[in-house]
Amino acid sequence: MSLDPFDIPLPFLKTSRKTAVTIKIVQTDDLKGWIKSQKETVKAAADISGFSHSSPILALSNTSGKIDCIYGAVPESANVYDFAKLYVSLTKQLSSDFFKTASFEFSDLRKPSEETAFIGWGMAAYSYKYTENKKPPAASLVWNKTADQKSITAQLKATYLLRNLINIPAYNMGP
Repeated sequence: MSLDPFDIPLPFLKTSRKTAVTIKIVQTDDLKGWIKSQKETVKAAADISGFSHSSPILALSNTSGKIDCIYGAVPESANVYDFAKLYVSLTKQLSSDFFKTASFEFSDLRKPSEETAFIGWGMAAYSYKYTENKKPPAASLVWNKTADQKSITAQLKATYLLRNLINIPAYNMGP
């Protein structure tokens, strides 16, 4: 049984899930300077986790052990790959069970980077699932109120479709 290559699940939600986690975007080229300006608890957590542009996720827990917030590091001139790296790092650091009830939301995201951030997240969430049941992507992001949802959705669906058409076996492309 083959599935429709045009049925493409995107990693975005209109409303938050049970566990809503904020990803505070730290958009700076001087990440070490930013870390030095933070509270001692953030400094210690950043030091322990190796928070850097190459390891761009810093998850902070509250006193009950639940994730309080996440810092996501991107350079000043961030591109889609920097935001894709956030998605990949997040899915590697947190369990797949956590993603079933959690949703993520960007804060401190600068307007010019907003579309770039959503496209990067969406590009990283792509997974070829033509011949198996389609499941929603691992980490779902809640739309910002100011995001151009129509443009972002169109760009990602076009990219996903193209990637699906490249990945579909030739024998499934017949009449």
